[in-house]
Amino acid sequence: MTTTWQELATELATSVQGPVSPRWRDAIAATPRHALVPAFKTGRDEAVDLVRDAYRDMMLFPAVQPLPNALVHIRAPSVVAGVLEDLDIQPGQRVLEIGLEHGYSTALLTRVLGDDATFAVDSEPAAVEDVRARLADIGHRPHLAVGDRLPAHGPYDRILLTDEVTHVPWDLAEQLVPGGLISVDVSFGRSAGGRVVLRREADRLVGHFFPFGWATIPSSRRVMALPGRVGETYDRATADESITTLDPEQLWGPGVLWLMFLTTIGRRELTVGMTPYPDGDRYFITDHNGSWVEIERVEQERRRMRETRPHVVEPDPDIPPYTGPRQVWQAGPTRLWTNLARMHQTWTDLGQPKLEDLRLTVTPGRQWIWFDGPGRDWQADL
Repeated sequence: MTTTWQELATELATSVQGPVSPRWRDAIAATPRHALVPAFKTGRDEAVDLVRDAYRDMMLFPAVQPLPNALVHIRAPSVVAGVLEDLDIQPGQRVLEIGLEHGYSTALLTRVLGDDATFAVDSEPAAVEDVRARLADIGHRPHLAVGDRLPAHGPYDRILLTDEVTHVPWDLAEQLVPGGLISVDVSFGRSAGGRVVLRREADRLVGHFFPFGWATIPSSRRVMALPGRVGETYDRATADESITTLDPEQLWGPGVLWLMFLTTIGRRELTVGMTPYPDGDRYFITDHNGSWVEIERVEQERRRMRETRPHVVEPDPDIPPYTGPRQVWQAGPTRLWTNLARMHQTWTDLGQPKLEDLRLTVTPGRQWIWFDGPGRDWQADL
């Protein structure tokens, strides 16, 4: 028996995880997602069913990538629904979406708000025309325009950015009504950042990070550059040497500690990884300004990590984590490990706050993230 797209969309609406209100589930059930996404791959080995797989709650990979080896994807429906839910969008409000991403979130907005209250822009004319045609085919005609702003139709109750920024543009605050909300991903490099919902106050935007990190990186057309190591060899003879008991793999990567570290040192594009040497493996962190650090990787760690299936490495439960001392070498304009260890101590003293404990304040002349707890405070400018 043939399954219709309406049945698949209803099943998707029911299965979407998280605190999603009935209005968004109803919109998901009424939206033919297969008509809004381009030909895609799913990342799985089996053959792709372009209709059925469009209604699975997972990211999709466009079959045609913008560049060789590009890393781009289309967000899962649950991610889109979560972003819309966290914006607290209500019928009767006017919403501006910046970045179309093939029109699925625009279709959901139009389903709930109507054509006249839904506005969307994109900097690529071809994307605007493609989405306009796709939406028209399913009966939606919101206000679409080429560009990255649409002040002529403002102010708006809500603004949604579908790509990340390094700083929140203040002119977006000027397009919000008092008390209006903006959802944006703030990026601190490839490995740190998160989604923030900011409320417009008299002279500022104020909000907090959400616990699950980014919602919109990478967007369906954004190319995420593959990281490259800065430099291949280091002269340890001229480096500062020290001993640490901190585990480097527990300090870097997505998370609040790494975000606080990058913000404090004013850097965003550090490269981290591990490289083999004849005398043993080394973890490394490098910066384009010439700073570098290498940290000893002991034999116990090498034996503990095992390949459990192709391309998947997991710890061996029979070998305990290493907690002893290890050698550190660092040089360059910034002592990366010294600063990271110092931030680890600050983070510990603050009670090990989570990402959602951090706040962001934006004014015309300054932007800063901060943590404020009983008897404890910390802040750093973006």
